[in-house]
Amino acid sequence: MKNLHEILQQYWGFNSFRTPQQEIIEHFLSGQDTLALLPTGGGKSICFQVPALALDGLCIVISPLIALMKDQVDNLQKRGIAAASINSSMHYKQIDIVLNNAMQNQYKLLYISPERIHTDIFLARVKNMNVSMIAVDEAHCISQWGYDFRPSYQKIISLRELLPQVPCMALTATATEEVVLDIQEKLKLNSKQVFKKSFARSNLAYVVMEEENKWGKLLDIVQKVNGTGIIYVRNRKRTKEIAEYLWKQSVSADFYHAGLSSDEREQKQVNWIQGKTRVIVCTNAFGMGIDKPDVRFVIHLDIPPDIESYYQEAGRAGRDGKKSYAVCLYNSLDIENTKQSILENEFSIDEIRECYDYLGQFFHLAIGSGQFETFDFSIEDFCKKYALKAAKVLSILKILEQQEILHANEAVYNASKLMFTCSNEDLYKLQISHKQYDPLIKLLLRSYGGLFDNYAFIKESFLANKLKTSVENIKKALVLLQSHQYLDYIPEKNSPTIEFLQARHSKSNLLLDTSFIISRQKLKFKKCNEMIHYMQSEHLCRTKILCAYFGDKDTPDCQVCDVCLKKKKLGLQDDKYAQICERIIEQLAYKEQNIASLVKSISAEKEADIVQCIQWLLETRVLSQNDTGKLVWQKTSN
Repeated sequence: MKNLHEILQQYWGFNSFRTPQQEIIEHFLSGQDTLALLPTGGGKSICFQVPALALDGLCIVISPLIALMKDQVDNLQKRGIAAASINSSMHYKQIDIVLNNAMQNQYKLLYISPERIHTDIFLARVKNMNVSMIAVDEAHCISQWGYDFRPSYQKIISLRELLPQVPCMALTATATEEVVLDIQEKLKLNSKQVFKKSFARSNLAYVVMEEENKWGKLLDIVQKVNGTGIIYVRNRKRTKEIAEYLWKQSVSADFYHAGLSSDEREQKQVNWIQGKTRVIVCTNAFGMGIDKPDVRFVIHLDIPPDIESYYQEAGRAGRDGKKSYAVCLYNSLDIENTKQSILENEFSIDEIRECYDYLGQFFHLAIGSGQFETFDFSIEDFCKKYALKAAKVLSILKILEQQEILHANEAVYNASKLMFTCSNEDLYKLQISHKQYDPLIKLLLRSYGGLFDNYAFIKESFLANKLKTSVENIKKALVLLQSHQYLDYIPEKNSPTIEFLQARHSKSNLLLDTSFIISRQKLKFKKCNEMIHYMQSEHLCRTKILCAYFGDKDTPDCQVCDVCLKKKKLGLQDDKYAQICERIIEQLAYKEQNIASLVKSISAEKEADIVQCIQWLLETRVLSQNDTGKLVWQKTSN
């Protein structure tokens, strides 16, 4: 087995592992299944990529997002590590070639979406691969109590049963105690030890502000905090509006969302990473797989749907260990609007059936056809044609995914690919008999290696420039050569897709687990309320709340969040403060009281300390005073 530190130095240029990476890797290499919980930016990928290189054989990595797989494979290849991926956006022939290469030990890591591991083509080939380990990334997806449940993850156990001697490593950045138990049970991990890095980030100050003029406060923060930043909103239109607002205030800003073309998204991302753009205003489509260490602030202008996604997005700030800020801005209307939005996007079983039936019509699928077929999908066109709301359609698609009826893939740029399917001899005959194709064929052979053995990514614009013709002429020539079976040409693609996992059913015959659907809708509302509770909590350390949510019950106060700073200002000691505040609220839960009677009822404590706590609770709006001067507890609504 290769030396771990030599691998780390050779491929990543690091002299040492972060805590607890080495401990995780050594536990795994001892033959134990391993579960690792590392916060965003904690270096999860190193934990399975290093042992993959140390072991003899192939590491199969199960990952839920095509974009994430693509980023990781691209990064590994840049480091000189043989890696590939299989997902539903790929042509059958491409998948076939990748699997054949995997059987011939041409890769160290093979990334695959969970839906693909149950296909006949994969199950037939994996038995003949020298598999050294299985890595389950984003392992929280296995739990129906998790915020991003994927039922196909629960079938990973079938792969484990097919490869019983192969150890498994599961990794996630966001898992509650309930989800951790689910991961261990459903993957049948042979070790119950959980490796956790504290969810506390000492350099990251969490701040929540209730502001009626959110845009004004946003500008104030951006102007006062130096460095690069991310601003998250939940609406594509608002990304552009806010970016334009910042431009007008002389802030270097740009916007990003999944509806932009691949070239636009790539250029905007590169400009931000290279520092040409200071602030990126985006939806949650931005950030996955991006490791920019010097982000000084992440600001949420809309209430995130749950603590898990908030923690991941906020965690993109300060990965270099320097002081950074995670700020939530909200006003009096936001909380009710957020709850109302969830209610408006709830749906009945009949609405799910109706939407599913519309999809069949939209793609012209006959009843009984379409299994494992993939279609480009424009949600804008679909909603316009059937007069549907996009937010509700997206929620229904998620339910249909969780019922394993279809799989909706995010928009990911796939460059054009080409491979010769004829023999060298037949290609030469074509060049002699049809000389108009000779320059193009020669250029392809000179520019791209291995075209008879594997697909190569090509650029039609590059070919057109070299041959002094138009891109359209190049595409026409390639399509014509494909029609005569000289090559296989797959044009670039940059659109969301829908893959039907089952043949199309009639509306009335679509089987749905109604109790599960109802429970998921309740869970969504519960998670929204947890996020709102975090934002409205004004007397508990914010880091402490977040860590407790993920099972770290004994995390000390961070001393840098907005709540801790207010407590410092009043000179309150943490333990005593918490005890007195709890007693004050207990007293006021039953009846309103004036300050004098309240102080008297908590006689065991010093009067000055009690008054300070009352002052603090009034300042943070946990308490208020009515017209008669009596203290009232402003109970947080759930």
